[in-house]
Amino acid sequence: MDVPGLEVARTVAALGAGVSGLEVGEPIAAYLPAFGGYAEVVTADTRFVRSLRTGAGEADLAEAAGLPCVFPTAFGVLKDAGRLREGFLTAVGFVIESQRLSTSVNGQGVAGGGR
Repeated sequence: MDVPGLEVARTVAALGAGVSGLEVGEPIAAYLPAFGGYAEVVTADTRFVRSLRTGAGEADLAEAAGLPCVFPTAFGVLKDAGRLREGFLTAVGFVIESQRLSTSVNGQGVAGGGR
Protein backbone atom coordinates (compact mmCIF):
# COMPACT_ATOMS: atom_id res chain seq x y z
CA MET A 1 0.00 0.00 0.00
CA ASP A 2 1.71 3.17 -1.17
CA VAL A 3 -1.11 5.65 -0.53
CA PRO A 4 -3.71 5.07 2.22
CA GLY A 5 -7.44 5.57 1.85
CA LEU A 6 -10.12 2.93 1.25
CA GLU A 7 -12.86 5.33 0.23
CA VAL A 8 -13.20 8.62 -1.55
CA ALA A 9 -15.83 11.18 -2.53
CA ARG A 10 -14.95 13.46 -5.41
CA THR A 11 -16.19 14.66 -8.76
CA VAL A 12 -15.45 12.69 -11.92
CA ALA A 13 -12.57 14.31 -13.83
CA ALA A 14 -12.42 11.86 -16.75
CA LEU A 15 -13.97 8.58 -17.87
CA GLY A 16 -12.20 5.54 -19.23
CA ALA A 17 -13.16 3.95 -22.53
CA GLY A 18 -16.46 2.10 -22.30
CA VAL A 19 -17.58 3.63 -18.99
CA SER A 20 -21.28 4.41 -18.96
CA GLY A 21 -23.71 5.70 -16.37
CA LEU A 22 -21.40 8.47 -15.11
CA GLU A 23 -20.55 11.94 -16.40
CA VAL A 24 -17.51 14.20 -16.09
CA GLY A 25 -18.22 16.60 -13.22
CA GLU A 26 -20.59 14.19 -11.47
CA PRO A 27 -20.10 13.80 -7.71
CA ILE A 28 -19.36 10.19 -6.73
CA ALA A 29 -18.34 8.05 -3.78
CA ALA A 30 -16.08 5.06 -4.38
CA TYR A 31 -14.61 2.14 -2.46
CA LEU A 32 -10.95 1.54 -3.35
CA PRO A 33 -10.00 -2.04 -2.39
CA ALA A 34 -6.37 -1.41 -3.42
CA PHE A 35 -6.25 1.84 -1.37
CA GLY A 36 -5.15 5.21 -2.77
CA GLY A 37 -8.00 7.45 -1.60
CA TYR A 38 -5.61 10.12 -0.29
CA ALA A 39 -3.93 10.54 -3.69
CA GLU A 40 -4.50 13.66 -5.77
CA VAL A 41 -5.80 11.55 -8.67
CA VAL A 42 -7.72 8.31 -8.16
CA THR A 43 -8.76 5.61 -10.60
CA ALA A 44 -11.74 3.58 -9.42
CA ASP A 45 -13.39 0.41 -10.64
CA THR A 46 -16.95 1.34 -11.66
CA ARG A 47 -18.30 -1.68 -9.75
CA PHE A 48 -17.41 0.24 -6.58
CA VAL A 49 -18.55 3.73 -7.65
CA ARG A 50 -21.89 5.31 -6.80
CA SER A 51 -23.28 8.62 -7.96
CA LEU A 52 -24.06 11.13 -5.25
CA ARG A 53 -26.80 12.75 -7.30
CA THR A 54 -30.18 12.04 -5.81
CA GLY A 55 -33.71 13.23 -6.42
CA ALA A 56 -33.12 15.67 -3.58
CA GLY A 57 -29.95 17.17 -5.08
CA GLU A 58 -26.33 16.27 -4.45
CA ALA A 59 -24.84 14.82 -1.30
CA ASP A 60 -22.07 16.75 0.43
CA LEU A 61 -18.69 15.27 -0.55
CA ALA A 62 -17.25 15.50 2.96
CA GLU A 63 -20.21 13.64 4.42
CA ALA A 64 -20.35 11.14 1.56
CA ALA A 65 -16.70 10.11 1.90
CA GLY A 66 -17.66 7.50 4.51
CA LEU A 67 -20.46 5.89 2.52
CA PRO A 68 -18.52 3.17 0.69
CA CYS A 69 -16.82 1.55 3.70
CA VAL A 70 -17.47 3.20 7.07
CA PHE A 71 -21.27 3.28 7.00
CA PRO A 72 -21.68 -0.37 5.91
CA THR A 73 -19.25 -1.32 8.69
CA ALA A 74 -21.25 0.65 11.25
CA PHE A 75 -24.46 -1.00 10.02
CA GLY A 76 -22.82 -4.42 10.32
CA VAL A 77 -21.81 -3.69 13.91
CA LEU A 78 -25.35 -2.54 14.75
CA LYS A 79 -26.86 -5.56 13.01
CA ASP A 80 -24.49 -8.24 14.29
CA ALA A 81 -23.06 -7.09 17.63
CA GLY A 82 -26.12 -5.00 18.46
CA ARG A 83 -28.49 -7.72 17.20
CA LEU A 84 -30.40 -5.10 15.21
CA ARG A 85 -33.53 -6.63 13.71
CA GLU A 86 -36.64 -5.38 11.97
CA GLY A 87 -39.06 -3.96 14.51
CA PHE A 88 -36.39 -3.02 17.05
CA LEU A 89 -36.23 0.70 16.30
CA THR A 90 -35.98 1.65 19.97
CA ALA A 91 -32.95 -0.63 20.33
CA VAL A 92 -31.19 1.29 17.57
CA GLY A 93 -31.07 4.43 19.71
CA PHE A 94 -29.56 2.47 22.59
CA VAL A 95 -26.96 0.80 20.39
CA ILE A 96 -26.05 4.11 18.77
CA GLU A 97 -25.57 5.69 22.19
CA SER A 98 -23.36 2.74 23.24
CA GLN A 99 -21.32 3.03 20.05
CA ARG A 100 -20.96 6.77 20.57
CA LEU A 101 -19.22 6.17 23.88
CA SER A 102 -16.74 3.64 22.57
CA THR A 103 -16.09 4.64 18.97
CA SER A 104 -16.73 8.36 18.62
CA VAL A 105 -13.13 9.04 17.57
CA ASN A 106 -13.27 6.91 14.42
CA GLY A 107 -15.45 6.60 11.35
CA GLN A 108 -17.78 3.99 12.79
CA GLY A 109 -18.56 6.28 15.71
CA VAL A 110 -19.48 9.10 13.34
CA ALA A 111 -21.56 6.74 11.20
CA GLY A 112 -23.33 5.53 14.33
CA GLY A 113 -24.16 9.07 15.38
CA GLY A 114 -21.17 9.71 17.63
CA ARG A 115 -20.05 13.06 16.26
